[in-house]
Amino acid sequence: MEKLSTPIDSIYRFDSFKHFKDIIQKNALYFVHHSKWNDDKEEGLIFKKLKTRQGRFEIEQILRELRPDDPLLMGILINFDLCIRGHSWTKVESNTYFWQKHSMNNDSIRLEISRNDIKYLDREGTGPVTAYDIDYKNTSVRDDIKEFLDVAPNQIDIVKIMLRKRPEYAHEKEVRLILVSLDYLPDDNSDMQLAMVSDLYKKNRIDGNEYKARVARIIRGRELHTYVKFDHIENFIKSVMVHPKASDSFIQEVRDICLSNDIKFSGKSNCTMN
Repeated sequence: MEKLSTPIDSIYRFDSFKHFKDIIQKNALYFVHHSKWNDDKEEGLIFKKLKTRQGRFEIEQILRELRPDDPLLMGILINFDLCIRGHSWTKVESNTYFWQKHSMNNDSIRLEISRNDIKYLDREGTGPVTAYDIDYKNTSVRDDIKEFLDVAPNQIDIVKIMLRKRPEYAHEKEVRLILVSLDYLPDDNSDMQLAMVSDLYKKNRIDGNEYKARVARIIRGRELHTYVKFDHIENFIKSVMVHPKASDSFIQEVRDICLSNDIKFSGKSNCTMN
Protein backbone atom coordinates (compact mmCIF):
# COMPACT_ATOMS: atom_id res chain seq x y z
CA MET A 1 0.00 0.00 0.00
CA GLU A 2 1.32 3.44 -0.96
CA LYS A 3 2.16 5.73 1.95
CA LEU A 4 0.38 9.01 2.68
CA SER A 5 1.73 11.85 0.59
CA THR A 6 3.07 14.90 2.39
CA PRO A 7 2.38 17.74 2.38
CA ILE A 8 -1.35 17.48 1.63
CA ASP A 9 -2.37 19.62 -1.34
CA SER A 10 -6.12 19.15 -0.99
CA ILE A 11 -8.70 19.11 -3.75
CA TYR A 12 -12.42 18.57 -3.24
CA ARG A 13 -15.48 17.07 -4.88
CA PHE A 14 -19.10 17.91 -4.06
CA ASP A 15 -21.31 14.96 -4.89
CA SER A 16 -24.50 13.04 -4.20
CA PHE A 17 -24.84 10.55 -1.37
CA LYS A 18 -25.46 7.81 -3.96
CA HIS A 19 -22.14 8.50 -5.70
CA PHE A 20 -20.39 8.75 -2.35
CA LYS A 21 -21.56 5.27 -1.34
CA ASP A 22 -20.55 3.91 -4.75
CA ILE A 23 -17.04 5.36 -4.37
CA ILE A 24 -16.68 3.89 -0.88
CA GLN A 25 -18.07 0.46 -1.78
CA LYS A 26 -15.90 0.10 -4.87
CA ASN A 27 -12.83 1.90 -3.48
CA ALA A 28 -12.65 3.60 -6.86
CA LEU A 29 -13.26 6.87 -8.69
CA TYR A 30 -15.65 6.92 -11.64
CA PHE A 31 -14.06 8.30 -14.83
CA VAL A 32 -16.26 9.09 -17.85
CA HIS A 33 -15.87 10.16 -21.49
CA HIS A 34 -16.54 13.87 -22.08
CA SER A 35 -19.76 13.11 -23.97
CA LYS A 36 -21.21 12.23 -20.56
CA TRP A 37 -20.05 15.41 -18.82
CA ASN A 38 -22.91 17.74 -17.89
CA ASP A 39 -21.37 21.20 -18.14
CA ASP A 40 -21.87 22.08 -21.83
CA LYS A 41 -22.49 25.76 -21.01
CA GLU A 42 -19.10 26.04 -19.35
CA GLU A 43 -16.81 24.19 -21.73
CA GLY A 44 -14.47 25.62 -24.34
CA LEU A 45 -15.58 25.89 -27.96
CA ILE A 46 -13.57 23.02 -29.42
CA PHE A 47 -14.68 20.72 -26.65
CA LYS A 48 -18.34 21.47 -27.38
CA LYS A 49 -17.95 21.12 -31.15
CA LEU A 50 -16.36 17.69 -30.81
CA LYS A 51 -19.70 16.47 -29.47
CA THR A 52 -21.62 17.13 -32.71
CA ARG A 53 -21.20 16.06 -36.32
CA GLN A 54 -21.48 19.66 -37.57
CA GLY A 55 -18.93 20.82 -35.00
CA ARG A 56 -16.45 18.13 -36.03
CA PHE A 57 -16.91 19.18 -39.66
CA GLU A 58 -16.07 22.81 -38.78
CA ILE A 59 -12.95 21.70 -36.92
CA GLU A 60 -11.89 19.57 -39.88
CA GLN A 61 -12.20 22.56 -42.23
CA ILE A 62 -9.99 24.68 -39.96
CA LEU A 63 -7.43 21.87 -39.67
CA ARG A 64 -7.26 21.61 -43.47
CA GLU A 65 -6.68 25.34 -43.69
CA LEU A 66 -3.96 25.43 -41.02
CA ARG A 67 -2.28 22.13 -41.93
CA PRO A 68 -3.14 21.36 -45.58
CA ASP A 69 -0.19 18.98 -45.77
CA ASP A 70 -1.44 16.81 -42.91
CA PRO A 71 -4.86 15.29 -43.77
CA LEU A 72 -4.63 12.74 -40.95
CA LEU A 73 -4.87 15.25 -38.09
CA MET A 74 -8.67 15.04 -37.83
CA GLY A 75 -8.50 11.27 -37.56
CA ILE A 76 -5.87 11.61 -34.84
CA LEU A 77 -8.04 14.14 -33.00
CA ILE A 78 -11.18 11.99 -33.10
CA ASN A 79 -9.42 8.75 -32.17
CA PHE A 80 -7.39 10.18 -29.31
CA ASP A 81 -10.46 12.01 -28.08
CA LEU A 82 -11.89 8.51 -27.49
CA CYS A 83 -8.87 7.64 -25.32
CA ILE A 84 -9.62 10.25 -22.65
CA ARG A 85 -11.71 9.85 -19.49
CA GLY A 86 -12.09 12.52 -16.82
CA HIS A 87 -13.17 13.20 -13.23
CA SER A 88 -13.87 16.70 -11.92
CA TRP A 89 -12.61 18.20 -8.63
CA THR A 90 -12.04 21.72 -7.29
CA LYS A 91 -9.58 23.71 -5.19
CA VAL A 92 -12.52 25.31 -3.35
CA GLU A 93 -12.77 23.85 0.14
CA SER A 94 -16.36 24.85 0.80
CA ASN A 95 -18.69 27.67 -0.22
CA THR A 96 -22.37 28.41 -0.75
CA TYR A 97 -22.08 28.22 -4.55
CA PHE A 98 -21.01 24.57 -4.59
CA TRP A 99 -23.43 23.46 -1.90
CA GLN A 100 -26.29 25.05 -3.85
CA LYS A 101 -25.10 23.58 -7.15
CA HIS A 102 -24.90 20.10 -5.61
CA SER A 103 -27.70 20.34 -3.06
CA MET A 104 -29.43 16.97 -3.72
CA ASN A 105 -32.20 18.02 -1.30
CA ASN A 106 -29.51 18.72 1.31
CA ASP A 107 -28.27 15.12 1.10
CA SER A 108 -24.94 15.93 -0.55
CA ILE A 109 -21.38 15.41 0.60
CA ARG A 110 -17.92 16.86 -0.01
CA LEU A 111 -14.90 14.61 -0.42
CA GLU A 112 -11.33 15.70 0.23
CA ILE A 113 -8.29 13.99 -1.31
CA SER A 114 -4.66 14.97 -1.80
CA ARG A 115 -3.53 16.07 -5.24
CA ASN A 116 -0.18 14.51 -4.40
CA ASP A 117 -1.79 11.05 -4.28
CA ILE A 118 -3.17 11.25 -7.83
CA LYS A 119 0.11 10.05 -9.31
CA TYR A 120 -0.44 6.68 -7.63
CA LEU A 121 -3.73 6.10 -9.45
CA ASP A 122 -3.39 3.69 -12.36
CA ARG A 123 -6.13 1.72 -14.09
CA GLU A 124 -4.87 -1.86 -14.21
CA GLY A 125 -1.56 -0.76 -15.66
CA THR A 126 -3.15 0.95 -18.69
CA GLY A 127 -1.86 4.38 -17.79
CA PRO A 128 -1.50 6.87 -14.94
CA VAL A 129 -4.01 9.52 -13.93
CA THR A 130 -2.85 13.15 -14.07
CA ALA A 131 -4.35 16.21 -12.36
CA TYR A 132 -4.64 19.39 -14.47
CA ASP A 133 -5.84 22.89 -13.61
CA ILE A 134 -8.57 24.10 -15.95
CA ASP A 135 -7.53 26.93 -18.29
CA TYR A 136 -10.29 29.56 -18.19
CA LYS A 137 -9.96 31.42 -21.46
CA ASN A 138 -12.24 32.85 -24.15
CA THR A 139 -10.89 32.59 -27.70
CA SER A 140 -12.13 31.60 -31.14
CA VAL A 141 -12.19 28.00 -32.34
CA ARG A 142 -9.59 28.82 -34.97
CA ASP A 143 -7.21 30.44 -32.45
CA ASP A 144 -7.65 27.52 -30.07
CA ILE A 145 -6.84 24.97 -32.77
CA LYS A 146 -3.80 26.97 -33.86
CA GLU A 147 -2.57 27.02 -30.25
CA PHE A 148 -3.12 23.29 -29.77
CA LEU A 149 -1.30 22.55 -33.05
CA ASP A 150 1.80 24.42 -31.94
CA VAL A 151 3.05 21.61 -29.70
CA ALA A 152 5.00 19.88 -32.51
CA PRO A 153 4.81 19.07 -36.24
CA ASN A 154 2.06 16.57 -37.12
CA GLN A 155 0.72 16.63 -33.57
CA ILE A 156 -2.18 18.20 -31.70
CA ASP A 157 -2.49 18.57 -27.92
CA ILE A 158 -5.66 16.54 -27.29
CA VAL A 159 -5.55 16.76 -23.50
CA LYS A 160 -5.25 20.54 -23.57
CA ILE A 161 -8.50 20.73 -25.56
CA MET A 162 -10.24 19.01 -22.66
CA LEU A 163 -8.97 21.64 -20.22
CA ARG A 164 -10.31 24.84 -21.81
CA LYS A 165 -13.39 26.43 -20.23
CA ARG A 166 -15.16 29.78 -20.37
CA PRO A 167 -13.72 32.45 -18.01
CA GLU A 168 -17.16 33.14 -16.53
CA TYR A 169 -16.66 29.96 -14.51
CA ALA A 170 -13.16 30.65 -13.23
CA HIS A 171 -14.55 30.89 -9.68
CA GLU A 172 -15.04 27.10 -9.75
CA LYS A 173 -11.23 26.59 -9.74
CA GLU A 174 -11.67 23.17 -11.30
CA VAL A 175 -9.01 20.49 -11.23
CA ARG A 176 -9.65 17.81 -13.82
CA LEU A 177 -8.27 14.31 -13.34
CA ILE A 178 -7.47 12.85 -16.75
CA LEU A 179 -6.88 9.22 -17.68
CA VAL A 180 -5.49 8.56 -21.17
CA SER A 181 -5.35 4.99 -22.45
CA LEU A 182 -4.96 3.55 -25.94
CA ASP A 183 -7.11 0.64 -24.75
CA TYR A 184 -10.13 2.87 -25.35
CA LEU A 185 -9.49 3.09 -29.08
CA PRO A 186 -12.31 1.40 -31.00
CA ASP A 187 -11.53 -1.70 -33.00
CA ASP A 188 -13.78 -2.66 -35.90
CA ASN A 189 -12.53 -6.22 -35.53
CA SER A 190 -13.34 -6.56 -31.83
CA ASP A 191 -16.06 -9.18 -32.42
CA MET A 192 -13.60 -11.28 -34.40
CA GLN A 193 -11.00 -10.84 -31.69
CA LEU A 194 -13.45 -11.98 -29.02
CA ALA A 195 -14.26 -15.07 -31.07
CA MET A 196 -10.56 -15.88 -31.49
CA VAL A 197 -9.86 -15.50 -27.76
CA SER A 198 -12.86 -17.69 -26.95
CA ASP A 199 -11.55 -20.33 -29.35
CA LEU A 200 -8.11 -20.26 -27.70
CA TYR A 201 -9.71 -20.77 -24.31
CA LYS A 202 -11.90 -23.65 -25.50
CA LYS A 203 -8.82 -25.34 -26.91
CA ASN A 204 -7.00 -24.88 -23.57
CA ARG A 205 -4.32 -22.75 -25.18
CA ILE A 206 -4.86 -20.02 -22.58
CA ASP A 207 -6.09 -20.35 -18.99
CA GLY A 208 -9.10 -18.69 -17.40
CA ASN A 209 -7.23 -15.69 -16.02
CA GLU A 210 -5.60 -14.93 -19.38
CA TYR A 211 -8.96 -15.34 -21.10
CA LYS A 212 -10.62 -12.82 -18.77
CA ALA A 213 -7.74 -10.36 -19.15
CA ARG A 214 -7.83 -10.50 -22.95
CA VAL A 215 -11.60 -10.12 -23.10
CA ALA A 216 -11.41 -7.13 -20.74
CA ARG A 217 -8.83 -5.44 -22.98
CA ILE A 218 -10.95 -5.98 -26.11
CA ILE A 219 -14.23 -4.64 -24.71
CA ARG A 220 -12.64 -1.76 -22.80
CA GLY A 221 -12.74 0.51 -25.84
CA ARG A 222 -16.53 0.18 -26.01
CA GLU A 223 -17.01 1.67 -22.56
CA LEU A 224 -17.63 5.38 -21.98
CA HIS A 225 -16.84 5.06 -18.29
CA THR A 226 -14.38 3.24 -16.10
CA TYR A 227 -13.50 2.82 -12.43
CA VAL A 228 -10.01 3.56 -11.15
CA LYS A 229 -9.21 1.81 -7.88
CA PHE A 230 -7.55 3.65 -4.99
CA ASP A 231 -7.54 0.93 -2.31
CA HIS A 232 -3.75 0.56 -2.67
CA ILE A 233 -3.27 4.17 -1.47
CA GLU A 234 -3.29 4.60 2.27
CA ASN A 235 -5.82 7.16 3.56
CA PHE A 236 -6.77 8.23 0.02
CA ILE A 237 -9.98 9.98 1.13
CA LYS A 238 -8.83 12.52 3.71
CA SER A 239 -12.22 13.68 4.93
CA VAL A 240 -15.95 13.81 4.27
CA MET A 241 -18.25 16.76 4.98
CA VAL A 242 -22.05 17.03 4.62
CA HIS A 243 -24.39 19.75 3.37
CA PRO A 244 -24.96 22.77 5.70
CA LYS A 245 -28.67 21.88 5.94
CA ALA A 246 -28.21 18.13 6.30
CA SER A 247 -30.66 16.42 8.65
CA ASP A 248 -29.49 14.76 11.84
CA SER A 249 -30.34 11.32 10.45
CA PHE A 250 -28.29 11.97 7.30
CA ILE A 251 -25.35 13.24 9.34
CA GLN A 252 -25.44 10.08 11.45
CA GLU A 253 -25.62 7.84 8.38
CA VAL A 254 -22.58 9.48 6.77
CA ARG A 255 -20.72 9.47 10.09
CA ASP A 256 -21.32 5.72 10.44
CA ILE A 257 -20.00 5.05 6.92
CA CYS A 258 -16.89 7.10 7.62
CA LEU A 259 -16.32 5.34 10.94
CA SER A 260 -16.67 1.91 9.28
CA ASN A 261 -14.13 2.86 6.63
CA ASP A 262 -11.66 4.72 8.86
CA ILE A 263 -12.31 8.07 7.13
CA LYS A 264 -12.27 11.41 8.95
CA PHE A 265 -15.79 12.85 9.26
CA SER A 266 -15.73 16.68 9.26
CA GLY A 267 -19.41 17.07 10.14
CA LYS A 268 -21.75 19.65 8.72
CA SER A 269 -20.46 22.56 6.65
CA ASN A 270 -20.71 25.92 8.40
CA CYS A 271 -21.57 27.77 5.17
CA THR A 272 -24.61 30.03 5.49
CA MET A 273 -27.49 28.93 3.24
CA ASN A 274 -30.64 30.90 2.47
